[in-house]
Amino acid sequence: MTPDERRANLRTILDQHNEAVRAFHASGDAYDLAAVGINDAMAGLRDVMTGFEHTIRAMQEANHAQRQALDAIIAANSAALTLFSDEA
Repeated sequence: MTPDERRANLRTILDQHNEAVRAFHASGDAYDLAAVGINDAMAGLRDVMTGFEHTIRAMQEANHAQRQALDAIIAANSAALTLFSDEA
């Protein structure tokens, strides 16, 4: 192999190496971008889960209020029934 051929082959190898490093770098950038997307998705999911938690809490509070209302209705009915029993 002549010195010129050796130099040309070395140039080709180094050019290919540079291309591979650029591609590797680009894949790292793509990975970083994907990680940001995952992080954004997780933040959105956290927001959704927080919304579910608030909804569940509101449902529990509404259920408690209904239970108190039903207890009051039962107490009023019992009082009325007692009055009817007293008439007899």
